[in-house]
Amino acid sequence: MSGLDGMRVVIAGAGALGSCLAFALARAGAAVTVVDPAPDASASAVAAGMIAPVFESVLDPETAIGFDLLRRAAGLWEGLAAELGVPLDRSGSLAVGGPDDLDRWTELAATIGAPARRLGRTEAERLTPGLTAPSGALFADIDVRIDPRAMLAALAGAIAARRSKVVGWSAGVAHLSDGERLAADRLVIATGAALDLAGAAPELGVLQPIKGHILRASGGPSAGAVVRMVRGYVCPSRAGAVIGASMEFGRADRDVEPDVVRRLADQAGAAFPGLELVSVEAQVGVRAATPDGLPLAGPSRTPDVWIAGGARRNGWLLAPLIAEALASALRGDREPALPAAFDPRRYG
Repeated sequence: MSGLDGMRVVIAGAGALGSCLAFALARAGAAVTVVDPAPDASASAVAAGMIAPVFESVLDPETAIGFDLLRRAAGLWEGLAAELGVPLDRSGSLAVGGPDDLDRWTELAATIGAPARRLGRTEAERLTPGLTAPSGALFADIDVRIDPRAMLAALAGAIAARRSKVVGWSAGVAHLSDGERLAADRLVIATGAALDLAGAAPELGVLQPIKGHILRASGGPSAGAVVRMVRGYVCPSRAGAVIGASMEFGRADRDVEPDVVRRLADQAGAAFPGLELVSVEAQVGVRAATPDGLPLAGPSRTPDVWIAGGARRNGWLLAPLIAEALASALRGDREPALPAAFDPRRYG
């Protein structure tokens, strides 16, 4: 018998963290209900789906999570993707820039023990059709990619979900916006940057929003390695290139800004000179970040309330790791599966 058998868990939020946790808990025997009024509008649905421990460590100077933990998290995607029947794109990732950029990234990758190798121009350009990389590139073959929408759909098909909103919590009861009350042994809050449930979990008050634009183009490379740049990326896709992404700290609005869209398109065009963006769909998602850059993953000070959030730009990458760790903790396992630094109660 599992310590989760029959445990009633309500999860507020159907993004990467909430959905992966729901799947892990349901698989372990818990009775799980995911509640989200608009799952297709989550930051996870807007994201590019990169599972990139190497370049999230090398290219993001604000990343506070060590490479080893990110690599462990990425390794869990192999089994999860296979179980859900969603393929991983194993084309790898290229980082392109000037000679000084490449020297700096190569040195940093070696310092943190990240497997990456320097490529000359010809080899780099062969990996992603249409790319121009006069200085060559740094290549990471362990960085993979999922289709976020396909993954969310597969997860949703495996768990019970309600299109509503958790608006409150009282001992053993989750209150929904449609007036219904769901009896629950635990509430897990995985609502991204939203602070609506800060009354139930005051730790959410530390979260800050990060607005991000992403473009879905009608053209561009249809296959090959993801191309990472100093401030953005181009992800090949048969449906059209995915171009991103801005990071606008402290912004929670979802307005599409033409200047940001133009900057992203120009940056993609610099790497792919022949890129013809006949039509572009601009989307905006809002991520959540903590002051120290580490997620909130664990119990709130409020009894029976837990938090899974604040993963910054690594929600998809960290989702299976946080899901397994929280499932283990909810089961009552003694060995902690996540660093104590992720504990939501670390803030006052």
